[in-house]
Amino acid sequence: MTKYKLTDKTKEFYGLTLHQIVAVTEFGNVHVGDLGGWIEKESNLSQKGDCWISGDARITGNARISGDARITGNARISGDAWITGNAQISGNAWITGNAQISGNAQITGNAQISGNAQISGNAWITGDAQISGNAQISGNAQISGDAWITGDALISGYAQISGDAQISGDALISGYAQITGNAQISGNAQIKSFHDICIMSCFGSEGRTTTAFNCKDKTIKVNCGCFNGTINEFEERIEQTHGNTQYGREYKTMVELIKIHLSD
Repeated sequence: MTKYKLTDKTKEFYGLTLHQIVAVTEFGNVHVGDLGGWIEKESNLSQKGDCWISGDARITGNARISGDARITGNARISGDAWITGNAQISGNAWITGNAQISGNAQITGNAQISGNAQISGNAWITGDAQISGNAQISGNAQISGDAWITGDALISGYAQISGDAQISGDALISGYAQITGNAQISGNAQIKSFHDICIMSCFGSEGRTTTAFNCKDKTIKVNCGCFNGTINEFEERIEQTHGNTQYGREYKTMVELIKIHLSD
């Protein structure tokens, strides 16, 4: 069954000719004659299901929209991206690469999803968030602000990532974990609740943010400026760099608090 067709109305988009679509049958909340968004070719939007694109949304390349997915606003879907299920993409969101969006996932704002990223479940991505690499966001996870997630990171459960937080490596963020501010999580981090992470700002010689967190191998890792290592290595660096100065004492006190907070 054909549910839409290409109209004669076209627009140029980065050297590509896009065609506006029009509905030729009733489905979902779409009526015959409703004008939709813009696609490069018919394979971009399935003729099956209730999937639809509207507004100034643009689908290009080998990107595919299927199932009951809805693409609205100024959203752009390109590359080999695949949007399916009940996923909703809106705002100025941009989905590209081999990214896959499924389930009830919602991508909005200026969010960018690229690489081999997979967004599923009831995940919600908004703001200027960037998800790339092999990152997987699922469950009821919420990613917002300028958060940046890459590598093999797994975000699930009711986890909330916001602010300028950066998640990389094969980090596992789950449960009700909340990561915000300028936190930097990397490597084999394993964060399930606030008991697994400690974020301190405005201490030390540069007033920078220090992030400490538990790892899958039961070690504690610290990210502070250009330093990235274990809590023991952090202690050694403090002694070498600051000794018993004011900054040294501040950092040493931080280490003690980190150990207390992140201990089993």
